[in-house]
Amino acid sequence: MRAIVRAAASFSSMGMYDTEALVQAIGLRGWTKFNLEESTDDVLEKSILTLASALGRIDPGRGGQLIERIVPLIEERAHQSSLSRRYGIHDFPFHNDTAHRVLPTRYVILVCAQPGSVDVPTWLLDTSLIKFTMEQLNYLRSSVFFVRNGRKSFYSSMLPEHCRFYRVDPGCMEPINKEAELALDIFAPESVEAYAQKISWKRGTVVAFDNWRVLHRRGSGATESSKRVLYRCSAV
Repeated sequence: MRAIVRAAASFSSMGMYDTEALVQAIGLRGWTKFNLEESTDDVLEKSILTLASALGRIDPGRGGQLIERIVPLIEERAHQSSLSRRYGIHDFPFHNDTAHRVLPTRYVILVCAQPGSVDVPTWLLDTSLIKFTMEQLNYLRSSVFFVRNGRKSFYSSMLPEHCRFYRVDPGCMEPINKEAELALDIFAPESVEAYAQKISWKRGTVVAFDNWRVLHRRGSGATESSKRVLYRCSAV
């Protein structure tokens, strides 16, 4: 807990980066949150790149972008393989980023550039807190999904053997067997609500998390007209 508090204090102003505290905070709780006192666009962009570099090697997103701009979109305007294409401006399911890859990216940093006119929270789910039953673990391990990724598509369970992460993304994972359908229900928001943490955004809010350990989702209230803008950067 001290590391979490120390990280928040150390990162609250531009130019003071206690990278060791950041890594410790994420290691202890799976995620950390703090606010940048200075929050010009230039500061936000430099901050998110510095934070990602502190956690590992920056992992470019769609189109090779180091920093991705995330805004609510209706289905017709969203990228073909995105969650927005399937869920539009409605609630998102819990997922980890880049689940369409054989090895998903390790860390994700989100920075709020514009909170928007409506409060649209992000929910974090630390999977290490969930007390799975043996039956649930069996569903997770024996589930079979077709993971869509173009020519690189593959089959996987939700809990791949010898892996330290749960692969969860209903947007790109098509259930093949009954166990897969039951596995999806395990991470339904109403099933894990007691373990989830609500994050409300304001300009300059930073959230960094271990994408192998913490699932996330966008909550209700999103509209295209709200002008909600988050920046995202990933690291491996």
